[in-house]
Amino acid sequence: MKDKLNFRKAFFEIKMDFRKDRIARTLTNYLLIIAGSAILAIGDAFFIIPYNIVSGGVAGFGIVMSFMMGWNTELTITIAQWVLFFIGIFLLGARFGFKTIISTIVYPLFLFLFTYVYDNYEWVHLPEMTGSDGTMVSILVLAGLVGGALVGAGCGLTYLGGGSTGGVDCLSLASAKYFRIKTAVTGFVIDASIVCVYIVYMDSILLLLVGIISAFMCAFLINLTYKEDQNSYVADIISDKWELINNEINYALDRGTTLLESYGGYTGQEKMMIHVVFSKEDYDEIMKLIFKYDPDAFVFTTKAHEATGEGFRKVPYRIAREIKFSKPQPQSDVVITKGKLKFRKDNEKKEI
Repeated sequence: MKDKLNFRKAFFEIKMDFRKDRIARTLTNYLLIIAGSAILAIGDAFFIIPYNIVSGGVAGFGIVMSFMMGWNTELTITIAQWVLFFIGIFLLGARFGFKTIISTIVYPLFLFLFTYVYDNYEWVHLPEMTGSDGTMVSILVLAGLVGGALVGAGCGLTYLGGGSTGGVDCLSLASAKYFRIKTAVTGFVIDASIVCVYIVYMDSILLLLVGIISAFMCAFLINLTYKEDQNSYVADIISDKWELINNEINYALDRGTTLLESYGGYTGQEKMMIHVVFSKEDYDEIMKLIFKYDPDAFVFTTKAHEATGEGFRKVPYRIAREIKFSKPQPQSDVVITKGKLKFRKDNEKKEI
């Protein structure tokens, strides 16, 4: 826990991002996070909150509390955002805090700004529409589609900048870290719980359907903006500073490594290679860590279709069940002892 809350170390890593060779990329990432937070606030202030569309997240929580307790929606969202931010720091560490702090500050400011614009300027309101047969076409559907698209695009841009929107993401990431539950599962449970409370209180199937439409639109735009996938990555790292890099991966990022002795095919020099499997969320941190210690390191990275084991997904239920109920296999006749291959024969071992 002490290492997680090492703000001095986290601040030093942020400071390193402003070196001459990294500052352009760092500023670009910060601009993406700010732009994403602004677009997210537009979606909430102009479409989601005014039409009381609940599809989960802190915005949905704010709307629910507004109806149930009479609280100010924007203020509730801001308080919830900061509470979850501090929970995220405690559970996920100082590095997570520095990734999330920009959006935690900027998003509520933009939300109050755009709420003021919506309240004082009629031209940003959606007009009532009627179909050709004279029947009313609900603006709820349009608000859900546009609002969900803007929220998804804003989140996607924030992720592209290497940041996080905070909010319920803090709880999802914490559950993945401590309980090995996928972030998508935890996020769905939290969002579904907020929606269910709202629907029971409001007693409206229309609001439920619009909320579902908005949630799907949000997920679609996130995937479109930020090509997220569930694949893990595998990296082979060859560096003269392998000891420093290996220790940082093990203790700072909490990822296991395998060390392999290797030889240069041309030079014949003996090298130590680090083999590590990590998730997409760790990609930027791994790369920064490697090149921080050795700018000349050779890194070969590939996508892994699947990673199963400690720190990744559990053994699939189907496979675990087959192992449990499979018949005991006869003991193999092959024995490996201290690197030498031997065979069993009549309770005697014969070395070959």
